[in-house]
Amino acid sequence: MRSDFRRAAFEALEQVVREGDQVLVIDLAATQEVDAAGLGLLLLLEKQGRESSVRLRLINVRERVRSLLVVTRLDRRFEIA
Repeated sequence: MRSDFRRAAFEALEQVVREGDQVLVIDLAATQEVDAAGLGLLLLLEKQGRESSVRLRLINVRERVRSLLVVTRLDRRFEIA
């Protein structure tokens, strides 16, 4: 499952870049928790997006995940809606 999400996320980023969009929206509505691997993936997406002038926007972020992003100060790296 994790590799499916990873593949889909990078394909979505590639599509955003190809289409000339500036924002990749990631819907976390179904995400209860994020572990270190998940944070690493989000950071990698953010880095690659930034290199292509694409911002990551996280939507429907549950409180538990939002708290983790705040504690790790990663809330500063992402646009959270």
